[in-house]
Amino acid sequence: MKQSSNKKVNSLSPQFTVTNKKSDFVLFVIAFFFLEIANLILIWESEKYFIAGIVVAVLIFCIIGAIMLSMYTFVLRVNGTEISGRTALGKRFRFDKSEIINTRYQHYRATYRSCARTILTIETADLEIGIDSAMVGYQELVRYLGKPNKRKANKGNNQKK
Repeated sequence: MKQSSNKKVNSLSPQFTVTNKKSDFVLFVIAFFFLEIANLILIWESEKYFIAGIVVAVLIFCIIGAIMLSMYTFVLRVNGTEISGRTALGKRFRFDKSEIINTRYQHYRATYRSCARTILTIETADLEIGIDSAMVGYQELVRYLGKPNKRKANKGNNQKK
């Protein structure tokens, strides 16, 4: 006899997360180590470029570290009609789906690759979030939001007197 599952799936209350791929993060770590190793070899082999090599090492560490940190900190969570998360700079946000004023899709074609990318921009009254099509959970977010649209914010304030 087949038993039915006791889990109740509520299709009206979607729950998912949009984040950067962990493989992209790993690629930046690998690139960082290769650049730092090459720089350390340059410093070791050439004494007259020692100070310049140290400066370049610190710059590489700061730039790639900032990129990796921003990739790691961005997260967008959808729980029912509530959308919350953290921007790449670490600022937390929370808004309802009904507060979205505009969604737009911008298509880019990479010149060095044959693949195309899409950036989904979500606008509210005080926030604009860009979501890359390469992120994990992007397709679920597109299905959740539906077609691009423009809505008037604060409809009550737009009335003529």
